[in-house]
Amino acid sequence: MIKTIWQNMTRTQRIYVGTGTAAVVGLLFFQFVLLPFFAEKNRLRNAIKSNEKILKEVALLGRDYANQKRRIDEVRGVISRRPADFSLFAFLDGKAGEGGLKPHLKAMNPSQGVAMENYEEVAVEMKLEKITLKQLANYLYLVELPQECIRVKRLAMAKMKEAPEYLNATILVATYQQAKRDRR
Repeated sequence: MIKTIWQNMTRTQRIYVGTGTAAVVGLLFFQFVLLPFFAEKNRLRNAIKSNEKILKEVALLGRDYANQKRRIDEVRGVISRRPADFSLFAFLDGKAGEGGLKPHLKAMNPSQGVAMENYEEVAVEMKLEKITLKQLANYLYLVELPQECIRVKRLAMAKMKEAPEYLNATILVATYQQAKRDRR
C-alpha cells in the first residue's frame, strides 16, 4: 500500500515527503536522543562539581579531626604524667607563694568545666589585689604552662584608684584532669 502511494507520487511530491520524513526523524532524534544526552551530561558535570566540593569539605573535616585527636592525645599524655594527687588549686597556690603573691591573694574559687569522654576541664578564678604589673607578669609566666595544658583563659585587671601604681587582677586559669566518676 505504501509502495503504491509512493509510486503514484510525482518527483516533487517524493522530495517533499522525503524531506518531511527526514525532518521528522531528525526532530525525533534531537528530542529523544541528543537533548537527553546533553541534559544528562550537564547533570553529571554539576554532580561532579558538587561531589568535589563535598570531598574538599570532608578532607578539611578530616584534617580538623586529626588535629583534635592529636590534641586530645597530647592532653591524655600530660594527664597521665601528672601525679595522681595533682590539683590545679594547690598548683596555683604554690606558684603564688613562689612568686611572692600570697599576701595579695584575696580569693581562689575552683569550678568544674566541660566534661568530655574521660576528661573534664577544671578552672580556678583568682583575685589578686595591690600588685604591680611586673609581679603579675612574673606570676603569669610561672602559671601558664602550655606543655602541661595549664593556660590562662581570662585576665581582667584595673588600676587601683587610691594607688595607681598598683593593680587589682582577676585571673581564670584552666587545665584538664581525669573525670571523677560516681561510685554508687
